[in-house]
Amino acid sequence: MLAGAKIFERVMQKRIGNAEYWRRIEIVEEGPFVFRVVQDHELSQVESDGKPETGQPAGRSEWMCPSQGAATEQALRCLHQSKNDEWVFSTSASSSPSI
Repeated sequence: MLAGAKIFERVMQKRIGNAEYWRRIEIVEEGPFVFRVVQDHELSQVESDGKPETGQPAGRSEWMCPSQGAATEQALRCLHQSKNDEWVFSTSASSSPSI
């Protein structure tokens, strides 16, 4: 696999009032024995016409892992927390402004 190759990605969303939140979890292989797990959050306010405004970054967490197995375990912890927090898997990642 090439360095910097994305090997896993999930996009979830959550709506609270007129705010729409997006969470993206991905695993990227950056080199031999170097895997990065990234969890990004983004916030969009929904305008009166129902269209989302441009998203604003709301947070980012990263973990460096020595193996694909360790990275997968970290990504699964993020997914489990998302489930506990009632995030919903997005049916279309393209509906998110920038994630």
